[in-house]
Amino acid sequence: MMPSPIRQQGRAGDRAAAGIGADLHLVKFTHLRGQLAQSLQRNKLNALKRKLHTVAIDVSDPQAVDETARWIGETQPHLDAVVNSAGGSLMGGVAEISFEAWSQCLAVDLNSIFLMSKAALPLLQANRGNIVIVNVASISGLFADHRMPAYNTAKGGIINLTRSLAVDYVPVGIHVRQ
Repeated sequence: MMPSPIRQQGRAGDRAAAGIGADLHLVKFTHLRGQLAQSLQRNKLNALKRKLHTVAIDVSDPQAVDETARWIGETQPHLDAVVNSAGGSLMGGVAEISFEAWSQCLAVDLNSIFLMSKAALPLLQANRGNIVIVNVASISGLFADHRMPAYNTAKGGIINLTRSLAVDYVPVGIHVRQ
């Protein structure tokens, strides 16, 4: 069986991964547009003769992430890649947004990448070959957007988390990129 990348919400790598012979495990954060997106992705993958396994979880929930990673480890022979791309924005200045909204934005945009990477590392380390984690950040992590402090902070955190993971795990053959 070919590699099985685990992903959060996003579409960028679906066809590319399937085109290189990868089955996909799509871990979606939200149910919004889920049926349509899932249908479109299935059609693309079916045309390329690849499998799509979809599960909807709260990627900011450590237990849900760990259970999903455990399920993938039990049902797939190996894991070659993780693409972390869950996210959303929160509009409003610091004085206007609640701490709860701030925390939720960081939980989904930043903490989910920590959780998914942490849960996937044992599966990735058990493998040999060209192994990669791709974390989707944004130019907003480098430059401030007007009235988007939580999003900017999360994306900046992703950039530095990616750098930290890269330094820590390249010695064991796991390449981490953004």
